[in-house]
Amino acid sequence: GALQSGAIRMAHAGASEHLAEQIRDDVQAALDQLQSSPDDIYDFEEVLDSIVALWEDVVDFRIHIQPEVLNKFHNNSGASDAAIELVREAINNAMKHSDPTEISISLTLDQPTVFQLRVWNNGENLKGMPNQGYGSQLFEELCLDWALRNEAEGVVFEARVVA
Repeated sequence: GALQSGAIRMAHAGASEHLAEQIRDDVQAALDQLQSSPDDIYDFEEVLDSIVALWEDVVDFRIHIQPEVLNKFHNNSGASDAAIELVREAINNAMKHSDPTEISISLTLDQPTVFQLRVWNNGENLKGMPNQGYGSQLFEELCLDWALRNEAEGVVFEARVVA
């Protein structure tokens, strides 16, 4: 995630020394995460903040998370892990394909055991659907169902996931 987002950021902003230093820091943080134990507990909001920090110099974020969803994540690390991976992929896809200036992330409880993720961006509408790749495979594996669609004001990714 950090490598891909770093490459996209460099392409959008030009490779200044300050940006290169930020990207090195992001990559080091990602490497540190890989070296941590899989049993390490992390806070969902902390990880989300680190994902947002990768892009906050080029995109404005609005985030809404229902407290009930956070409670589910505290009790189910699998649901939390899935949400993080989906958010990361949706943001990376938005940056790669739509060039947005705003991204809105919403996590709500759809049913007692299902949460809904909605990631909207105000970038360019997609011209056809992107090729089936890593993201589509991830969405198929983690989601009960998902959709990616153009709207008048941007692009929306929505998914329902077991909480």
